[in-house]
Amino acid sequence: MTDDPTRTDGGTETDPTTSAGRPALRLDACPYGVVIVDDGTVDAVNDIAADLFDVDADDAVGASVESVTPVSVESTLPSLFAGGDPTTDHEFEEYYPELERWLSVTVVPTDGGCAVYVDDVTDRVTAERETERLREELDDVVGVTDLLSAVLVELVDATDREAVAETIVRTLGEREEYEFAWLGEREPGGDRLRVRAAAGDTGNLFEQVEDHLGEIPERTAVERDEARVIQPITESEAVPAPVRQAAFADGVQSFVAVPLTYGGTAYGVVGVYAAGKDAFSERAREAFETLGSMAGFAVNAARNQNLLFADTITEFTVDVMDATAPFVGLAREFDATFDVDGTVPQGRDRVVAYLTTEGPSATAVADSLADHDEVRDVRVVTDTETTARLEVTLGEGTPLQTVATLGASVGRATYSEGRGRIGVELPSGEEVRQVGEALRRQFDADTVSKVQRDRSVTTAGDMRSELGSDLTERQETALRTAYLAGYFESPRDSTAEEVGEALGITGSTLLHHLRTGQRKLLDIYFDGEDTGRRGD
Repeated sequence: MTDDPTRTDGGTETDPTTSAGRPALRLDACPYGVVIVDDGTVDAVNDIAADLFDVDADDAVGASVESVTPVSVESTLPSLFAGGDPTTDHEFEEYYPELERWLSVTVVPTDGGCAVYVDDVTDRVTAERETERLREELDDVVGVTDLLSAVLVELVDATDREAVAETIVRTLGEREEYEFAWLGEREPGGDRLRVRAAAGDTGNLFEQVEDHLGEIPERTAVERDEARVIQPITESEAVPAPVRQAAFADGVQSFVAVPLTYGGTAYGVVGVYAAGKDAFSERAREAFETLGSMAGFAVNAARNQNLLFADTITEFTVDVMDATAPFVGLAREFDATFDVDGTVPQGRDRVVAYLTTEGPSATAVADSLADHDEVRDVRVVTDTETTARLEVTLGEGTPLQTVATLGASVGRATYSEGRGRIGVELPSGEEVRQVGEALRRQFDADTVSKVQRDRSVTTAGDMRSELGSDLTERQETALRTAYLAGYFESPRDSTAEEVGEALGITGSTLLHHLRTGQRKLLDIYFDGEDTGRRGD
């Protein structure tokens, strides 16, 4: 506000209360609100100021500044006139709740009192605050994204569950913006949490967290499979009183609890605590949920790796009687036996099972499965007079998918007489009870047996010897010739017709020998699994 309506064109100050010998003041010509005050009393007010203050212009003249001025958060304007008219310039911006406006106010002393200039700056202040909010949100997103990248880089080298846990809490707990982080897992056979790892400045607060593992919000996050943000901690009834008191004493005001989830299974939870009152925005919470999925995947991958390379494994058998399980219901419906020859996990929420039965037609079985909510896809592989074989893609909420997401392997499964008997394999040392409990929680299931066995080590020579005794001379010749001719390269160095010509046979005959030989090779590689199909 550079133009002063209390001045003439020559720069001489004008008395706004008179016009004798001087030009009259034209307040309504001003583009902003003007209030003329003398000894705390309003002498004149233009229409813009009256509208901004939400008062009647005629009623305002002769009233005190305090009665004309609306209530603001700081009440700065009335306070300036509390001891008489101010003698120095003042400029400020304040929010007026009754008006729902931000006003810019400038007070300028004059010979006859004071001139108060008022302008509505609500749009500008709102835009500035929104810009600042977005800037802070962007900084928050960038920070959390960097955090996720750091955790992901570290997780690449984590080869077991302990390493995964230590990597996560160390990466989070040692960051400047957080006080500490801890990772908990469910106790086998129960819902209580147990601490797997912690890092950072844990202090007395973490001791209280450990003492109340059955009551803290981290437990709720695992049960509901959703991240929880609580800030400030001291005002949340969801946090046990001793934990709130310890948080206040340690100066910790916020935390986020993130379940470690993969394939519908929550392996545990990460709790991250911060000193800031609003340390975790909505976008930060979403980013931490992504972190939980990454960590859950890492835990699952570590379990699968343990199973793949374990020298000793635990085999246990589970009976499932839940009629809502697709294959259990199928056995009851057709009064027949169904064998699962093998399973192949597909991502985090699906598993493909190969199902064989004798008696029911493949079409009838496929139609029945297609009506099941947990069945994603069905394909008939073979359908003969005696045997039907189907490829069935199962989604979340099925026993076989649950076993797969827990890092276990399905050895063989048979469904008959209204129940399913599933053979499950785990590396020795893994929590067999935890897998069994997961099946019991979701399905009507019981563990009926458990044994440990050593895996035999098969050398390349052993494999060649076994395969050599199984392959016919023609099959071995076809495989070796095709291999040396680059038939298995991509792109192929030789076609089937070219390799067949070298052997003096047709391309179709070569493909028959190759398929049969490859089938025998895969039978040996997959430990002699009976898939219901054998080559000649």
